[in-house]
Amino acid sequence: MSTVDIKPRVQPEPELNLLLPKATLEQPLWKSLFQNLDEFFFPKKLPPLVLTSKPVPVKDIWGFYDYKKNGALGSTVAHVVVIAAIIGITLMGRRVVQQIVKPHDTVTLISPVASNNLPNLGDPMSHLPSGPPSNGTGSGGGIGSGSGGGVGVGTGPGVGEGRGGGVGGGVFRVGGGVSAPRVIYQPDPEYSEEARKAKYQGTCVLWLVVGPDGRPRDLRVARSLGLGLDEKAIEAVKTWKFEPAMKDGKPVAVQINVEVSFRLY
Repeated sequence: MSTVDIKPRVQPEPELNLLLPKATLEQPLWKSLFQNLDEFFFPKKLPPLVLTSKPVPVKDIWGFYDYKKNGALGSTVAHVVVIAAIIGITLMGRRVVQQIVKPHDTVTLISPVASNNLPNLGDPMSHLPSGPPSNGTGSGGGIGSGSGGGVGVGTGPGVGEGRGGGVGGGVFRVGGGVSAPRVIYQPDPEYSEEARKAKYQGTCVLWLVVGPDGRPRDLRVARSLGLGLDEKAIEAVKTWKFEPAMKDGKPVAVQINVEVSFRLY
């Protein structure tokens, strides 16, 4: 069986030699060069151009086309309505956001009810002195009318009417079965040089405790004189000796005040 070979038709290329005049193709290169130079330096004058076409009036693309007034008015109204709707929606959304309130969690604290079956000690209406809270009319954190952290009328952390950390006695006051101590050795105090030059006289009152051994201790100035006489009074009273106070036939410590007089003779 025979086959037929069909080749696609190819368009022929244009022949350039047919588009140019024959004299141009046969002209030598040097002659063409001189001809171009001659036309460049000495161009030939051509006859004036004669226009055979006539201008035709055409509408300006940016001109006014006399649109209908109703269409322009409708477009303007539509734009105004859209802008007003956008502004209204914005304002309404702002109000809604402001009305939203964040919920607050409320916590209720319920205190436990405790029954107080303990007895009340001391005077609940008494004023609070300086120091830790007290359960009585005294000062400090003690119970009763004493001072310090003790219980009773004494001073310090002890229990009872004594002084210090003991139980029971201690420092007593004269009276109620407690006799007063008696001075058995009492040297005169010396005068301070400053008070002597100023010719100053007076009486200094000291607070002190006479122990069961008859010796003074814990001396304090209750009424001061100044000019160095207070120190001289303390130095002198420290050397004094007493017959101790007695309670139930036994020597006890007692609190007393003594006067030390300074006189210039």
